[in-house]
Amino acid sequence: MSPELATVSLDNLEQLRALSTPLLEEIRRLCAYYLIREKRGRAPLNSVARFHLANGARLARLNWMGDTSSAGIASSLGMTANYVYRIAEVETNHEAYATNFDVARSVTVERLAREVNRAKSAVPA
Repeated sequence: MSPELATVSLDNLEQLRALSTPLLEEIRRLCAYYLIREKRGRAPLNSVARFHLANGARLARLNWMGDTSSAGIASSLGMTANYVYRIAEVETNHEAYATNFDVARSVTVERLAREVNRAKSAVPA
């Protein structure tokens, strides 16, 4: 997380709407990373992600301001995710998740998560 993002208050809708584009994009990248890479054991930390992925869905898209309720802002800064169930992919996705906890995801979401990995590796130890 950037020092700038770490110092911003994000407690309400007005503060989220006032975010600069670079900070918004950073939040999107961190969300993608969280949904794909952050784990409890081998499974994703997020319970909604675990549910959809175990049922064969693919993480397709992240939606800024998808849930602007106070609960949505408190739990995810208003970010929501779309999970897509394509009949032709459900069984393959389910098996990959059930055997290896592989997270089926779109290229766009993977690219966002990869940008976090690059930023982490660029930070000097």
